[in-house]
Amino acid sequence: MKRRILAILLSISLLILAALPVAGTFAGDAETPAPEETPVATEKPEETREPDPTAEPAPTAEPTVAPTAEPEVTEEPTAEPTAEPEVTEEPTAEPTAEPEVTEEPTAEPTEEPDVTAEPTVEPTEEPVSPLQVKLISEVSYAFANEDSIDMLVTIAEGKAPYDMKLKLNGEDVQLYTDIAEAGTYAISYKPTEFGEHTLKAVVMDADGNKASSVVKVPVAVREIEREESWRKDFYGIELTGDWQTDLLAIARTQIGYAESERNFIVDDDGKIQGYTRYGQWYGSSYADWCAMFVSFCLNYAGIPDADFPYEANPAKWKDNMQWKGVYEDDENSYAPQAGDMIFFNYEDKNTPQHIGIVSDVDDTYVYTIEGNNTKKVVEARYALTDKRIVGYSNTEKLEEMAKAPETAPDPDPTAEPVPALNVVSQPANAPWQVGAAEVGFNFVVENAVDYVWQTSIDGAEWIDIPGTNNAGILITATIDNMKLSYRCVATGAAGETAVSDVVTMVSGELTKWINSVDVSMEMLVRAMNANSLNSLVLEDSVLISVYTGEPVADFDAESGKLIDRATGITVAIYDAATQTFVPVAYEDVGPGIADAAD
Repeated sequence: MKRRILAILLSISLLILAALPVAGTFAGDAETPAPEETPVATEKPEETREPDPTAEPAPTAEPTVAPTAEPEVTEEPTAEPTAEPEVTEEPTAEPTAEPEVTEEPTAEPTEEPDVTAEPTVEPTEEPVSPLQVKLISEVSYAFANEDSIDMLVTIAEGKAPYDMKLKLNGEDVQLYTDIAEAGTYAISYKPTEFGEHTLKAVVMDADGNKASSVVKVPVAVREIEREESWRKDFYGIELTGDWQTDLLAIARTQIGYAESERNFIVDDDGKIQGYTRYGQWYGSSYADWCAMFVSFCLNYAGIPDADFPYEANPAKWKDNMQWKGVYEDDENSYAPQAGDMIFFNYEDKNTPQHIGIVSDVDDTYVYTIEGNNTKKVVEARYALTDKRIVGYSNTEKLEEMAKAPETAPDPDPTAEPVPALNVVSQPANAPWQVGAAEVGFNFVVENAVDYVWQTSIDGAEWIDIPGTNNAGILITATIDNMKLSYRCVATGAAGETAVSDVVTMVSGELTKWINSVDVSMEMLVRAMNANSLNSLVLEDSVLISVYTGEPVADFDAESGKLIDRATGITVAIYDAATQTFVPVAYEDVGPGIADAAD
């Protein structure tokens, strides 16, 4: 197109030059080189055509700067009486009227290289930082002003030394400087307030690169009730001595009580378990509490535990009621009464998962008062045909049995004397071994007619284990069961008793350790391995499983500590006197951040 315009202009110039007497007038014009004369001859026929104003603007809209470089050439022909002045002026006017259009094509190519150059500039200006930070919490919750939130921060890549800030809810709380090298470090923060604490580790390396990682830890407060506080609920309640009436009177005073949202723990499944007065009264402040609520009501209704055994587990309570002959299975077409206990299962099984107290019954519905229903004490209603109901306890029958007069038979002077009890063997303390699913105890007593095994948390209160009417017992080897002590009571024909030695499934040191911290099954397995070493070997200060060949712990000969590889926790200390590893409570976690700062 440019050549076309130039050809038109050159053609007009030649016509003018032919009419002028002096040929040197345009001798200084540099815009008409000889090579361009060839396109002039080919374009010349178009100059003889009639001008079309509507068609010509399109080709003249794209000229380069060349036409505007000859202002004198375009002005001279306008003074001559040529036949086509408008044709000469239109091409001249169009390029000068749109100088920006002419310049844009030349400007754009110079701008485009900048666009292609940007990707190569960006990595230099904003390099991707290789620095990596990972913060994890070793605790799932903490109590304000009591516990520390122990964390592990792992720094990788980047350039040492490093500086780190620990932020709490966006505010700086701790500063660590000149961390000499990448690695995993233990840090700790002690919370002082209730709420969810967002902790963030922000690390900067020597090149100024930053990286961060966040953990969130719920923090509880230790708010508990005293007995005199909850006893105020019973003011004005006059007990009648009738179990059903008194049980309901106490239960109604508790309607609306809710599990604490501020005082809680987080269990191994990540479930928040709030504090209740019923758990505190029973001895397990944060456990599931539907059964403990019923036990609490029985106690303050004046119903003796010896006659109506208290329980914390609905399934065990069913066993107790069956043993006493007062459990009414739902299939027996039993008509429940106010003051009975009602048992539920939500998985279409016959093993109770939940328990409540029957408050009323009509032809269609049974009405209840239940603890731990939506974490509250509530009143509820169920159809008598509800599949979730699996049975009832017959409180009236149980009361009749408890209050029946005892009539001892007159002694028979001719009867032979009852043989005395004679303990044959005591249960041996059988430490739990790696891989064991159950642990057995035996208590053999000559002339015994009955045996009952009992459990206790602290040895102060012993609770019968239902169904244990023989000299032996088999206990499932779980962490919860290991926290208990066990004993057996043997009874003779005349009612005399013999009590066995107290036993546990683990050593006394390990029992204290289990109760002192939140111990996982893996930690317990490793601790037991460390204690017995019967399934591991120590090679070059590394404890190796003989079953898998994998290292599980490292031994520090200088300190005597056996440090679990998976968690970094000290699980045992070597006792030189006995040449054994003794499980210990949580002590430390790897190198401290302060050590690295030094």
